Amino acid sequence: MAAPPAKKALRPGKPVFKLDLPYTQPQWPQISTADHDIILEMLVNLLVPIGQHRSAHGTPSKGKRSRKRKRHGALSEAATSAPPPPPPPDLIRHITVGINSTTRHLEQLAQAAGGAQSDQMDPSKQSHAVAPGETNAPPHPAKSLRHLSLIITLQPPSSITTSHLPLLTQTASHGLASSETALLVPLKPVSESKLATALGLPRVGVIGIMDDAPGVEPLIKYARERVPTTDVPWLREALGGHYLPVNVLTEQPGTKSGSRK
Repeated sequence: MAAPPAKKALRPGKPVFKLDLPYTQPQWPQISTADHDIILEMLVNLLVPIGQHRSAHGTPSKGKRSRKRKRHGALSEAATSAPPPPPPPDLIRHITVGINSTTRHLEQLAQAAGGAQSDQMDPSKQSHAVAPGETNAPPHPAKSLRHLSLIITLQPPSSITTSHLPLLTQTASHGLASSETALLVPLKPVSESKLATALGLPRVGVIGIMDDAPGVEPLIKYARERVPTTDVPWLREALGGHYLPVNVLTEQPGTKSGSRK
């Protein structure tokens, strides 16, 4: 009986080259389990009044179809006789909930910090002698933005949704002392249910807390003592003026790892 023909060896595929930035990636802060649980408990106790107000006085949505059925001006007697609900806790005006609102606030802070730095470096925008009866203040002064002291995230650092937060946290705190810079506090994703319940919301991913929020001083103090600040090395590397070679990642089809050149 003739032996079966030998199989031809498969030729390796062509290598694939990928380019990567030469800068060092930001390092997210690491929090111990004990500190994580304490920060989570303090945060839940701080936010509970907001959820209690929403559950007691919030009006659940009944959808657009229910609104279309109502006639304009036709209100029930119970609705007209019911007293207005009490105002929400003052804390709600000192926090940002969600990735979009927190990102917008950080972008505005970063833009204001960058504009102030450029004005200091531009001699034409420095203050000059002011004649009597005149002022060197801008005609329409921008409304002062309140600084975010804590940015709470509930997604892993590898998530693309929050990958921009380390950079925004640093640029929004430009010119501030180290004790006043914004602090990025990553919590475990399993903590979302507790914080969402405290806020009276179905889900929550990012929470920003302003430095003047009522009752937040113990939380900010404990977080600054236990959580290190987020370092973004490429901000220094990009301004250093030194040449950094491009990282080339070589991947061979069929393999799981590659080599950098």
